[in-house]
Order: sequence, then structure tokens, then C-alpha cells
Amino acid sequence: ILLLSCGVLAGMLLLSGCGVPGTPGQASNVTPVATVPYLPPTVVPNTPVPTTVPTATATPRPSVPPKATPTTTPLPAGPMPVGTVPNIGGQLILVSLSQQWLFAYQDHRLVFRTAVTTGMPQLPTPTGTFPVRWHERNVTFYSPWPQGSPYYYSPEHINYAMYFLDDGYYIHDAPWRQTFGPGTNYPHTEPDGSTATGSHGCVNVATGPMSWLYYWAHDGATVVIYGKAPSPPPATATPVKSAPTPTTPPAPMATPTIPSDPTATPTP
Repeated sequence: ILLLSCGVLAGMLLLSGCGVPGTPGQASNVTPVATVPYLPPTVVPNTPVPTTVPTATATPRPSVPPKATPTTTPLPAGPMPVGTVPNIGGQLILVSLSQQWLFAYQDHRLVFRTAVTTGMPQLPTPTGTFPVRWHERNVTFYSPWPQGSPYYYSPEHINYAMYFLDDGYYIHDAPWRQTFGPGTNYPHTEPDGSTATGSHGCVNVATGPMSWLYYWAHDGATVVIYGKAPSPPPATATPVKSAPTPTTPPAPMATPTIPSDPTATPTP
């Protein structure tokens, strides 16, 4: 029994020591929110796939799309990642939940960065180290939640997507979003006055930057997601004007009585 207890304790210690390599410990300032089980979207290609049976000499479709050579200079403006960058060579995609930014490294050199929107508190983006499994191009995501659910979303066209974790977690563009970056993973107001919130767990990127990332990253590139999304700023309450103190109107003045003229002749 003692040996078993020690083994369990040792296993717990090993598990508690697991984490993202090179990421600093961060104090949590997030108010706990009840999460819901993640459901993957239904992904439907927008380009019909031929139904004919391929011949034995047919060239199989590659899992990696033909790569364009993206421009890496000048480096887009933006912050540097918080904490120590993991010591991972080759292609590294670093996603900071605390900053809501994505950083792309080639052989330890920062070559690209862009603001992102990650999961809402109820459907947070998972943290850890993952490989890019495959690329998707020109598809439609259909909501796994039915209409009437608070998590339902209308069918969304996706131009570029990279699958990195079962079941159904992607880094993909989000053409319907107007803003990305800090605070966009919480309910917020867009510039046109519409309201939006965080993703359903995926990492959302603007279409232009996602196009660059899609053609730069190959299958097998390392994705590291770390940190914790900070608590949203408290909502600013609209000041309520206090009602003016009612004042008691002055009593109306009585009409003065004109005394009779003592010298006047009495009326008969």
C-alpha cells in the first residue's frame, strides 16, 4: 500500500510538472466561468469533389498545399511575446492567450505576428503544444449547436484553416470579425455598433494575416498556446443623474384689499 501511494504521489508530481516548455508561470486573475463541452464544426468543402473513382495512376492530392513564398519583411508592428519563447527550432506558431496575439518563428527568429481572437470563457482555447495536422481551404463551418442555443452560429465561410487538435480545433481566418486582439475574446462592441464575443475555441485571425500564415506553415509545424486570458475590464456604468430636489413653490400672494376712502360719500 505504501509503495502504491508513493507511486501515485510520484505520478501526480510528474503530471503537475508538465507544461509548455519555456513559458513563465502566471498568476490567474480570471473569474471562474462554467465551461461547456466543445463540439467540432461540420466542415464542408465549397468546391465539389469529383465522385469518380481515381485510377491507379492518378496523382494523390497532397496534404500540404503548394506554398507561396510569403514576404517576411518588414515585420508587422506589434508587441513581443510575454515571457520566454520556447526553445523550439523550425517553424513555431506561438499563441499568447494573455496578449491575444500570434507570433510566428522560423529557426528562433520572429518573422510574423498578428492579433487574434481566442475562445470565449465558456469555450476556452486549449493550451499546450500541438502539431499542425493539415490545411483546409475554401470550406464552410456549420454549427454543431442547434438554433436557439446560445452557442449557435450561422454557416461561416472559411478561406484558410489549419487543424491542430482533435476534435475540431483550428487556426483559421474569421472574415465576419472586424476587430482582433486584447478584449475581443469577451463580449464587445464592434466599430459598426454590432456585438461580438470570443470564438468557440479556435484561434481566429484576420483573413490577410491568415493567408500569409497558411502558405508559410507546413504540416507538422509546432503550435504552442499558453497563458491565460485576463479578466475583462469592468463595464463602465452609465451615471444616473440624480433627480433635482423638489422645491416648495412660494405661496401665492393674496390680492391686497384697497381700504375704502373715509371721505367718500356713502352710497345710498
